[in-house]
Amino acid sequence: MIKKENIWQGWWRTAGKASASVPLGARSVGHAEVQPFWEHPTGRIDWFNFYWGVEGEIGFAVDGMPCILKAEEIFIHVPGTALTPHRINARGSYRWVTLDGPCAGTLLETGGLLQCLRRHGGKCPEELFRHLEMLIQDVSVSGELRASAAAYEILTIAAGRGQGDAPAGDYENELVSRAIRIIDENYSYPGFNVARLALKLKVHRSTLCRLFSRKTGMAPSEYIQRMRLKKALVFLRQKGKSVKESAFACGFSDPAYFSRVMSMEMKMSPRDLRKSL
Repeated sequence: MIKKENIWQGWWRTAGKASASVPLGARSVGHAEVQPFWEHPTGRIDWFNFYWGVEGEIGFAVDGMPCILKAEEIFIHVPGTALTPHRINARGSYRWVTLDGPCAGTLLETGGLLQCLRRHGGKCPEELFRHLEMLIQDVSVSGELRASAAAYEILTIAAGRGQGDAPAGDYENELVSRAIRIIDENYSYPGFNVARLALKLKVHRSTLCRLFSRKTGMAPSEYIQRMRLKKALVFLRQKGKSVKESAFACGFSDPAYFSRVMSMEMKMSPRDLRKSL
């Protein structure tokens, strides 16, 4: 039996950064056909990686959180996060382009492509990707502009196909569910904060804040504080516990700060609130 090898080919722009006249830079482009238990190259990035599934399934992990890219799905790896190994027993192929330039994030955001990092995209426009592979090898400024236009066309197709049928990805749902469980288990510890939450989840803080806010309508820091205030009301109802003890018991290390937060949120100091309960 002949063992099939992984095929991974890419082409890079000659210049390290996009020219000033190019709002959307096509930094690199390529394709891959991979066998079971393949591992994507790892590392943290400062640009956008855009993947389009062609066949089968591809295993990725973003800051340690698994994500499976299937045929006709799109996956976007955002700046500041790291791809880490996630080996799966499946074959697959995909096309990819990496994007930079001053308008890359804005174009992805306005096109709705950052609302869900993994989403339906329909059949991959492989001919357009192949055209971009040729254009990116043109070292002239006009070649860079044509490559930018081809990359923009790929994004336009993805945005148009995804309208109205972009379900929340498993990665986002699982991340936020795990975050809420960890908050529920740890909010009463004074040293627990968003930075520690991100560390426990093995995810970049900015990624956590963006996805958590999208799913819950509030920042993770606000959620933690609300949980602490909710617990504080329980303690304030209990006779024999001082305001200081109540503050420490629900995760506030500074009783004075606890009093200020309670007064701001409840329009009443902890002592006055206790009398009213």
